[in-house]
Amino acid sequence: MMRVWKGHLYARLDEIMLMLGAELVFFAVGELMFTLVAKTQGLDGSVIPIGTLCALMAAVTIAVFMGIGVLPVHFNMAVSMGITRNRFIPVFLLVSFAENLAAAGVAFLFSFPETWVLRAVYAGVKLESFTGYVFQWKYILTACLGLAALHVFFGMLLMRLGKIAWTVLWLLWMACAVGGPGLVRLAESMQETAFGKLCAAVLDMVRGFTESGILAGIVIASVVMIAASWGMLYRQEVKM
Repeated sequence: MMRVWKGHLYARLDEIMLMLGAELVFFAVGELMFTLVAKTQGLDGSVIPIGTLCALMAAVTIAVFMGIGVLPVHFNMAVSMGITRNRFIPVFLLVSFAENLAAAGVAFLFSFPETWVLRAVYAGVKLESFTGYVFQWKYILTACLGLAALHVFFGMLLMRLGKIAWTVLWLLWMACAVGGPGLVRLAESMQETAFGKLCAAVLDMVRGFTESGILAGIVIASVVMIAASWGMLYRQEVKM
């Protein structure tokens, strides 16, 4: 079992380094953007640690797409080398979980020098820091588990459905990222329709959940996705 751990961790080392490197790059980009805005337009009201936010967003984006895309590669390689599915699947999940946790830890570490610099340079401006709220163990561990479950679930769909699953996921992501304002206007225009009222009822029900209930729901959904993926991958054939 230890051989499987070491081999899989070594195989995904470049993936981990890419994610951490991307966090560093996006952190620097966020700092540069903030500096340019502060120099050209000035500061009004308050500031936020934009570099940490950019690093965290980069980590989540890469974790979603790269984590999904690497499952077929590592699954086919591991099973073809004689590693059983019962050993590979938990190792893949735990390495994905640890990878997500490391990415969150790096973003958290970035927040310390950024907060110090903002307080020193912009002493008269209010600092609205979100790190103390976001970087809590109950949120981070739940998010890391959810991302690891998404890795194996959508990776399994990618193996079963091929490019169709990847295309659908990409379109959904781009619709949310690029067409956000359009989706908001569409939702507002549909408020009086039956579908709009149904969506509003669902949102009202979700708002009624407590924080503990939402976290528990994410954990349950993650377990369901992992269980479904495990069952499908157990019967999945190797494709080289």
